[in-house]
Amino acid sequence: METNNQQICARSRNRTLGCRIELLNTNYNVVDTIQGKIIGGSITLTNNSNDNSNFSRLSGSLDMILTNDLSIAYYKLDLRHLVRIIMKITDNISGISAEYNLGIAILNSPQITKGIDGNSKISISLNDLFSNYNGDFSGDLDHTVTLPSSSTSSLNLSQSLLSIALNADLMNLDASKVKFETNTFQIPYDITCESGSKITDLLKLLMDLYKGYELFFDQNGVLIYQKIKQYETDSPIQEFFNSPNIISYDRKDNSTNIRNVVTVLGAVQETANSVDIPYQYKATATEDRATCPISTVNIGIKRKVIKNDKNQSNETCLSEAQYNLLKYSNLAEVLELSILPDFRLVPNRVIIVEYSDDNLIIEKGRYLIDSVTFGLKPSDLSTVTCHKLYPTT
Repeated sequence: METNNQQICARSRNRTLGCRIELLNTNYNVVDTIQGKIIGGSITLTNNSNDNSNFSRLSGSLDMILTNDLSIAYYKLDLRHLVRIIMKITDNISGISAEYNLGIAILNSPQITKGIDGNSKISISLNDLFSNYNGDFSGDLDHTVTLPSSSTSSLNLSQSLLSIALNADLMNLDASKVKFETNTFQIPYDITCESGSKITDLLKLLMDLYKGYELFFDQNGVLIYQKIKQYETDSPIQEFFNSPNIISYDRKDNSTNIRNVVTVLGAVQETANSVDIPYQYKATATEDRATCPISTVNIGIKRKVIKNDKNQSNETCLSEAQYNLLKYSNLAEVLELSILPDFRLVPNRVIIVEYSDDNLIIEKGRYLIDSVTFGLKPSDLSTVTCHKLYPTT
């Protein structure tokens, strides 16, 4: 839950930044802390729900000036420890301070470098916790895994995903480290991953059955499975009304992304009688509201057809069609904002933007965050990439 101090400091223009690195054990308990002067690096949070390729949401790196203490700390930077990055903002006017947890990450390739100027630094790469399951650090299956269909196992989609998260031979997460929304979606057929595949390959096969859900590790290292929020009603995480915290912008209108009719063609169901015509599962989703500027009513039909033989019901076809309609009917206007760091911003959350200057007028609208990059130096800005959401009423 966001605190009042975090809100105040996030809007501060006269501020001081600091950073703390906490070394954690596998239970996320703090075992040590590293503090020093950060001279470079960034953390990027990206919306991973569009392709479910490897589910990684967090990536980054940092460089710190090396002191005697840091030299000792270097030897603690290994695969036994995770790291949590804590940023601190102090409002220089009020003296109010607030800390922001940017997430828990896996250490990768810690390095000590001494330059020709005699100065030394530690460099660290940061990987998402899913790197333990997508093959980067671990996650290879040493045996074939088959998840039976719902008709055989009586498990629905959310229950099957949860079983993977808790299984000691797969993700092996403690129940306290998962938070799953329940649903009643059925698994229409057996899901099989051969040995040598990744755990994330198995997750992807399940996640691709019904679009509109996301799976990720949040800033506290908890595995979240949830329906993507209703963007029309989701409360904005921040509002930018001619905000002085916007330092620069880049707006792009991309007409090639627009589709207002999406048809998904699924598997062909062969009938028992060979003279009958085989039935193909399919579904269509259409944006035809006059209030939407890119609907079929206003710009004509812009169609996209998707073939996916893994869809073996009209329901799964419709789920994919609706998901892709939402995606392709809301990517026409993209904004990239450079702002004073606001460490509360995360992907798949709504912000409200209204802005004008001598060169550009951005009418008040709701935008969905696609990615946010936080520079870690005190002088760095944050970069927010987002796209406009068109009203549904």
